[in-house]
Amino acid sequence: VKEFGHTRVSRTFLQNPPLGHWVLRQRRVYRKFQKGLQSSMTSTKIQLLEKIGFEWDISVHSWDKSYEELVKYVKEFGHARVLLDSSQNPQLGSWVRAQRRSYKKNLKGVTSGMTKNRIELLNKVGFEWDVLRDLWNTRYAELVAFVKEFGHTRVSRTFLQNPPLGHWVLRQRRVYRKFQKGLQSSMTSTKIQLLEKIGFEWDISVHSWDKSYEELVKYVKEFGHARVLLDSSQNPQLGSWVRAQRRSYKKNLKGVTSG
Repeated sequence: VKEFGHTRVSRTFLQNPPLGHWVLRQRRVYRKFQKGLQSSMTSTKIQLLEKIGFEWDISVHSWDKSYEELVKYVKEFGHARVLLDSSQNPQLGSWVRAQRRSYKKNLKGVTSGMTKNRIELLNKVGFEWDVLRDLWNTRYAELVAFVKEFGHTRVSRTFLQNPPLGHWVLRQRRVYRKFQKGLQSSMTSTKIQLLEKIGFEWDISVHSWDKSYEELVKYVKEFGHARVLLDSSQNPQLGSWVRAQRRSYKKNLKGVTSG
């Protein structure tokens, strides 16, 4: 203690390995003593050890140390969403995940290392207990910014400025369809209201059809007919769309569901 300022002697302490094992044993026999079990620990020994600041629960120090690292992370990056495979601090990512697990156990009434004091400390730095919900809110905010800049919510998966946003938008349509069918889905009425508030388009094919139709109208004005060839040099994509309309029409005549 005089040399290092604490009593947390590791079992791998090279200068004195037996001391590390002895310290560990004191914690074990102390726990037995606390439970009223037979133990070599005594009140006198406890007083002597506490006199030099002996730490009975080493996990408390470990938690405090990790919390300090989280505080530094928040100051640097502006949030507490440390990923498990974070290149900045992978150990901190594991610790953050462990806090969420302990918190969930705590909510279920299961004993865990989470305490009211720790919850308050984590809330103080903006800790996100439900990372999926907070990720949704983050992506939603990014979509709002996208709408302000581009005027629509049709974010492509190849959107270079933010590829994850494009994938997220696609996922919202998928889970919405499940929600509409009454299947298990992460979509909720609240999320639907928020998305529709900014003009979210659930069926992107509707916009695609309208856009292609506008192109066909322009084609007719220019060439005087709607017979767009599949390999049309003017607009090959329009040619494919025109053929698709004929196919859908034939299906419709047969009573088959089509676009």
